[in-house]
Amino acid sequence: HTVTLDGFYMDVKEVTVGQFRKFLKRNQAYSNVWSKAGGSFKYADSDDQPMVLVNHKDAQAYCKWAGKRLPTEAEWEYAARGGLVGKRYPWGMKLMIR
Repeated sequence: HTVTLDGFYMDVKEVTVGQFRKFLKRNQAYSNVWSKAGGSFKYADSDDQPMVLVNHKDAQAYCKWAGKRLPTEAEWEYAARGGLVGKRYPWGMKLMIR
């Protein structure tokens, strides 16, 4: 279905491991819950890498702490198109099925 969006902001870069570590350091109670639930940085070689394997609840907690919010599905899809106005998919108008 077609969706109309108002203007919105989205960060240009992903949240880094270092930013997420800072969030956990400043929220010790949340840090304890996160580590007990199996959260880890085992796939990160450095604090400059994008944070991966974060569930929706943890991402929302980070966003709230950072004074931001997660994009809606429609906002995410619009941003993924990279400015292709009027296109149904990021690559154009036709669904590519292989």
